[in-house]
Amino acid sequence: CLLMEAKYDSALLGILQHEGKIEKFLDVVFGFLMRRTDFYHIMTPDQKKLGFPPGVSLRMVVRVSYSSDTPMNSSKETLETGQADVPPVSTLEVQSTESMKPEILPNTDRDADDTPGVYQADPECYNGAICDSYTWSQSIKDVDINIKVPSVVKTGKDLKVVVDRKRVRVFIKSDGTEQTYFDRSLCWDVVKDEAVWTLQPKESQKVHDMLVKAWDQEGSPFRGTPFDPSKINIAPS
Repeated sequence: CLLMEAKYDSALLGILQHEGKIEKFLDVVFGFLMRRTDFYHIMTPDQKKLGFPPGVSLRMVVRVSYSSDTPMNSSKETLETGQADVPPVSTLEVQSTESMKPEILPNTDRDADDTPGVYQADPECYNGAICDSYTWSQSIKDVDINIKVPSVVKTGKDLKVVVDRKRVRVFIKSDGTEQTYFDRSLCWDVVKDEAVWTLQPKESQKVHDMLVKAWDQEGSPFRGTPFDPSKINIAPS
């Protein structure tokens, strides 16, 4: 019963308090549906699994609003009579939640560590999952995979990323060799020519790189000495 569903109240109340008005709160909700689901997409003969027929989304909103407006102590007969006035619609589906999830390839020693778990609050795994070594998320047209790489990776030159139609691989370069670090298959095809990747250093790595760069600069008290971060005492703020 929608009226009795209270497990999301804390999150929704936080949004409502931040926006201040019901209308703005609804704007946030429907904006999310627009960006992250196929709620506003009109179904076409070529894409029968994406979106809804004309008018169905609006009737869905009316039906849900009507059911929530029904008093909690109304009899089941009254509730069913009221709902019968509104044509039934199909259930809203976010486009391919499980079907686009990267599958773990066989014969790997990381199977036990990468069991995916549902974690919808983090932007890095909207409509996806979070695992020990990677997270994935998706919108209507895009899939994002965030992969944790070891600290030995300093720049993009230390990596080789290969995106195929149904496979993603990451290699770590070391001493002229390439070691496979990440190898997963995809259930759905991707347009490999449109795939892009970036390396985002952690904050600690950024600070380390800044110290290395500044260590031997003009005016540095450590100029001419080997890099030793233990000599720097950073007072807590």
